[in-house]
Amino acid sequence: MMKFFRKYTKHLLVVFMSLLLVVWLAPSSMFRGGPTQEDEAVGKAFGRTVRYRDLMPAYNQTQTLDLLVPFWRMPWYYALHQLGLTDPRALQHYGRTVREEELSPTEWYMLTAEARHSGVHVTAEAVEQFKRDHIGPRDIRAVRDRRRVSLEHIDRALHSFLQVQEAALLACRAVQISEADVQYFVRQAKERVSVSIVALKAAQFLDPSYEPGDQELKEHFDQYKNTASRPAGGLEFGYQLPEAVQIEYIRVNVQALTDRQTISDEEAFRYWKDHTDEFTRPATQPATATKPKTPPKAEPYTTFTEARGQVLEKLQRARAEEEALRIARDLIVRLNQPWEGAPTTQPGNYRQPPESETAADVYPRLIDGFQSKYPGVLSYARAHLLEHPALRRHPEIGRLTALRGTKQQIRLDRAAFLTAGLEARPEDNPDHARYFQNVYETCAEPFVDFDGNAFVWRTVAIRPKQPPPMSDTLREKLIADLRDLHAYEEAERRARALAEQAAEVGLEQALEAVPALKERLGDSALLKPEPFSRREGPRLYSEIGHDRDFVETCFSLGGQETTRPARVAVHEQRPREQWLVVQWHQTFPVTRAEYDEQRSSAIPYYRLNRQMEVLKSWFDEEQIRARIGWSVDAQAEAEKPSQPAS
Repeated sequence: MMKFFRKYTKHLLVVFMSLLLVVWLAPSSMFRGGPTQEDEAVGKAFGRTVRYRDLMPAYNQTQTLDLLVPFWRMPWYYALHQLGLTDPRALQHYGRTVREEELSPTEWYMLTAEARHSGVHVTAEAVEQFKRDHIGPRDIRAVRDRRRVSLEHIDRALHSFLQVQEAALLACRAVQISEADVQYFVRQAKERVSVSIVALKAAQFLDPSYEPGDQELKEHFDQYKNTASRPAGGLEFGYQLPEAVQIEYIRVNVQALTDRQTISDEEAFRYWKDHTDEFTRPATQPATATKPKTPPKAEPYTTFTEARGQVLEKLQRARAEEEALRIARDLIVRLNQPWEGAPTTQPGNYRQPPESETAADVYPRLIDGFQSKYPGVLSYARAHLLEHPALRRHPEIGRLTALRGTKQQIRLDRAAFLTAGLEARPEDNPDHARYFQNVYETCAEPFVDFDGNAFVWRTVAIRPKQPPPMSDTLREKLIADLRDLHAYEEAERRARALAEQAAEVGLEQALEAVPALKERLGDSALLKPEPFSRREGPRLYSEIGHDRDFVETCFSLGGQETTRPARVAVHEQRPREQWLVVQWHQTFPVTRAEYDEQRSSAIPYYRLNRQMEVLKSWFDEEQIRARIGWSVDAQAEAEKPSQPAS
C-alpha cells in the first residue's frame, strides 16, 4: 500500500486538486438538492417577483417590533396621535373607524416595500428620538438578549416602522380644504329653519276590538314566515325560526393539571433571570390621612428567593395550559380516527358520519378510558338546542376561542354554525374554512376559555332556518301585529288628510278644525320648536328622535314652488311607529358674522375627516395590494404556508 502511494502521489494530488476546484466552482444548490423554500416565488410587487427570502427581513422585524412597539400592528393609532388627536377616547373611536383588524406580517412587508419604493426618508436622528421618547435602554437590552439581535437590527426595525408612519402621514398632510367645503360646513351649522309639527302615533289609533280574519292572518304569515324573527316587536315583521345547534363537549380542566406540573429551581431561575420585571412585590402605600395623587409603583424582586413562589406558580400554570391543549389534541385525534376514509356527500363535500359516531355516549366512553391517566381532569356536558344569542350567552362555552391572535381566530358561537345543513358556506370566509364540519364530527381544533381550560366539541344536532309551526301563541302574535299595522295605516290616512287641509289654512288651523283628532292626539299635539340648523335638528328628541331625513325635508320645503297658501309635507317614521305632518314657516340664511365665526372651525373639522378617509384607504388590505401592484399565482397561493420560518 505504501509503495502504491509513493508511486502515484503526483497523480493523487492532481485528482485531489481537481475535486477542490469542482467544489469551489459548483453551485451551492448542487448540495442542497435544488432550490429551497427561500427561492420560491410568493407573488409580484412593482412588477418584480417576490420570493420567501424577500419576506424574511420584514417578518423578523415584526417579531422585534412585537417586543418594542406592539402597536405596530395598528399603526394608524400612532398616525392619528401625530395628526393631533391626544384624547384616548377620541383615539379609540377614530382608530376603530380606520380599521378594526390588525395588520398581518405580509401586509407589513407590503407597506415597508412601498415606503422604500416611494423614497420616504427617515433620519437616524428620528430613530434615536423615537427610542428616547417611547423605548428605554433597558427595554432595548432585554430585546437584544431575548432575540439575540444587534442594535443595527433593532434600528432597522424602528426605521421601517417610522417609514410606514411617515408614508401615511405624508398622504394625510396632502389633504386640501376648498372654499366650497367651508361654505357647505357653515350652511349646515348656521342656516336655520322655522317649522311647526304634528306627530300622529300609531298607538293613538290602536283598536283592541279589531279582529283580522283567517285569510288576512294567513296572507300576513305567508308574507313574513321566511323573514328573520324580530322579538323586540315593532312594524318590522318576521316569524322565521333562526338556526340553532346542539353542542356536546369535553372540558380539560387546567386547574386540575396545575398541581401535577414539576418545575425545577434551575428552570425557574433561568426564567426569572430573563423576566425579572414580571415579578414584583405587592405595592404598599404609607398610612397617611391624604390619598396620594399617584398609586405607589410595584418594584421587582431583587433576588430569586423572594420571587420563587410567583415564578413557580406562573410556570406551573403555563405548562398546565400547554398540557391541556396537548390532551385536547390527543382526544381530537382519537375522535376523528373513525372519520378517516369516510365517503363524502354532495353538495358541500362533507364526510358522511360513521354509524359508530352517531351514538350519544361517544364522548363519555372516551373520558372513561382516560380517567385512570387523568383523574379529575376531564368532564362532559351537552347543551340544549341553542340559537346564536343563547349560545353566545352560555356561561361555560359561550366565549370559547380557537387560535387566538391569528387570522384564523374564531369563537365557538360562530364555529358551531359552520356545520353541514346550515346557511354558512366555506367560501364565505376562507380563513375559517378549516372549521366547517358535518354533524357528529369533532372540531379539528381545540378551543380555550380565558382561564386556559381546553375544550373538545362537536355539533350533534342542528335546526336550519324554517317557518314556525302554527300554534295558539303564534296566532296571538299575528293578531297583535296586524292590529299594530292597522293602527299605523290609520295614522297615515289621518296624517295625509290633515296635511291636505293644512296646505290651505295652515297646520294649526287645520288641527283646530278637527276637534276629535285634536282630542285623540292630546293638548301638546302641535309642536313649535325653535328655529334649528341641519346639524342641530329640532330639539324634540323624545317626540321625533334624531332623524336627518326629516330635517332635510324641513329645509327642502323652503325651496319648493307651490300655488297653495302653506308649504306642508308628510314624513314617515316607521321605526318610531308614527307619521309627522310639518309646515314650513321661514328659512334664516347665514349672516356674514356667522360665516366668519364658523370658518375657523370648518377647516380643522374637514381636514380631520378627510385625513381619516385617507388613513382608512391607506391601511385597507385591498388598497395596500393595489398600490404595490401585488399579484399572486393561484396555485402558489394555495400551496404556500402562512409565513416563512424566521
